[in-house]
Amino acid sequence: MHGVPAQKSYLFVDLRHVLCSDLQYVGLDGRPLPLYPKGEPVPVSTSTFMMPHGIRLAAEPVTEIEPVPPAGVPTNRILFDGGMYRAWGMKPVNEGGRAFYDICVSESSDAFTWKPVHTCRIASPGGLETDELAVFIDPHAPPSERYKGVFCIVPPQDQWAAMFEEYCRVHRHHRIWRLSPDMVLAVY
Repeated sequence: MHGVPAQKSYLFVDLRHVLCSDLQYVGLDGRPLPLYPKGEPVPVSTSTFMMPHGIRLAAEPVTEIEPVPPAGVPTNRILFDGGMYRAWGMKPVNEGGRAFYDICVSESSDAFTWKPVHTCRIASPGGLETDELAVFIDPHAPPSERYKGVFCIVPPQDQWAAMFEEYCRVHRHHRIWRLSPDMVLAVY
């Protein structure tokens, strides 16, 4: 566990409180070995200090069900607000060689019967592959603008160099290892 208070048990529904790791290969002196070592082969051992340990998973009987819309209803995000369940989702659309997203909203009063209530189309700032639409309520916005959304996407390639240069201003400890001048993501 990383960055959370020590306690005896956690409700495990995702990896939020788990610092995922892997074996680290070290030399006889205990120092990490480079990925591409130079010179003669050396004896290698593994370091497991960052590996999870002492974890016991226990299944519990289900006591209630979560509202899950049926197929065809957007499910990237569901919020219960003002006595209604609202579900948002994004559908990629390729129209005339241009990339768009349809942002779809459905509502339900009981979380079982859903009806589409609104769809809007936005031009994609990059391609058509996105991780997910995250929707949240802005408590300071006027009622017509209180729902906000963000999504992560690969930006247009001609922007990568400038975006990566700006990203490199972040301390290296806070950077995401998979981002590089050849792989840039942006939140829109």
